[in-house]
Amino acid sequence: MKTASKEKEIELHKSLSREYVDKRYATEYSMLYQDYWNRELISFLPNSKGDIILDCGCGTGILLKDIDKLYESSCGLDISYSMLRKAQNWARGSDLIVGDIETLPFLEESLDAVVCRGSLHHVPIPQKALYEIHNSLKKGGSLILSEPCIDSVFIRFIRKILYKETAKFGESHNAFTSIYLEEMLHNSGFTIEKTKPLGYFAYPLCGFPDFIPLLNYVPFCNYITNFLIAFDKILAHIPKIKTQSWHIIILAKK
Repeated sequence: MKTASKEKEIELHKSLSREYVDKRYATEYSMLYQDYWNRELISFLPNSKGDIILDCGCGTGILLKDIDKLYESSCGLDISYSMLRKAQNWARGSDLIVGDIETLPFLEESLDAVVCRGSLHHVPIPQKALYEIHNSLKKGGSLILSEPCIDSVFIRFIRKILYKETAKFGESHNAFTSIYLEEMLHNSGFTIEKTKPLGYFAYPLCGFPDFIPLLNYVPFCNYITNFLIAFDKILAHIPKIKTQSWHIIILAKK
């Protein structure tokens, strides 16, 4: 049975599914950034095309569309039917399931890899979701997480304002420090193999025109996007700056 908070989340994503397609993913420069983000995540996935890959909390299928091209058995799960209807247009070869990440409808040790692209912080009890993912993965299977990170005081402040002032966040939405994410993964039985910061300037300016539409009014926005992505990659290797990223990618193994 769905809780009241999950019912509200489903209703929220009914409206967001339209906004994501009509605004967030409607510009060429935004899709340049989304495709870059996807490549970063896919680089951590196993190489075998026959592996079973789950995009957990797949939303409109922004990542699943690329997984679908690379793997014979890919699947997208989301609690929102409205989101999955949009995903049908992008990931035609993938199985789409309306389901809850906290009670995954998969057999034990049936998946080779699970990827969560910005979905875990939507979950009321993220620790429970991680237990479910761990249970569904085969021994040696991979979990690739990409989550908002609030190690930066500035980003913590900005996200706090956004949570209060916009209608795009539900009451159950969380935000994690990298340490807390790693603790939850360890508590769920995972071994962390690699962490990677993602997003400094390109992330807010290029990836989310529904929040910051600045580049909609700037010429050569595709060139600017590619430049900012390259600049972000440099920042990710500078010790005192790399911890200030908007997102963090974690590769964990069962």
